[in-house]
Amino acid sequence: MTDFENFTEDLRRGIEEKDAPVLDDIERNVDAILDTHKDIGNVLMTFTDKLVKVLSQHEEDFIYAYKMHMVKIEKELQFLKAKGQEQEIKLSQDVRIVGLEKQLKWFKNEFRGLLKVKDRNEIMIEERKEHLEELDSEKVAKEEALKAAKR
Repeated sequence: MTDFENFTEDLRRGIEEKDAPVLDDIERNVDAILDTHKDIGNVLMTFTDKLVKVLSQHEEDFIYAYKMHMVKIEKELQFLKAKGQEQEIKLSQDVRIVGLEKQLKWFKNEFRGLLKVKDRNEIMIEERKEHLEELDSEKVAKEEALKAAKR
């Protein structure tokens, strides 16, 4: 006796009279039921392989998308680094310009101070020249007086 026959016998013993027509329908369609059972078994056997393939494809797609996202982020980081370096250069140039402006101001003040010193020195030189001329004229006058006194 087959497994199906044993199953139907067990089922007939446990079934009531009113459910007997359902059992007859099952016996008539046993081949279709067995074929459907076999198809379901085949689907379940290949389900794991198909599921693994789908998961593998999704994993590959995810990894590809992740790599593309990381490439995009890396490009953004490089852009931002370049922008930061550019700003740093501008800032250092600004600092340099400020330093140069301070130096220019110092040189201008130093120049004004030196001009004042030069003007004072020129006045002193003029005064010294006048004094020297007075001394020369006194010397000439004294020499003449000395010559006149000797005669």
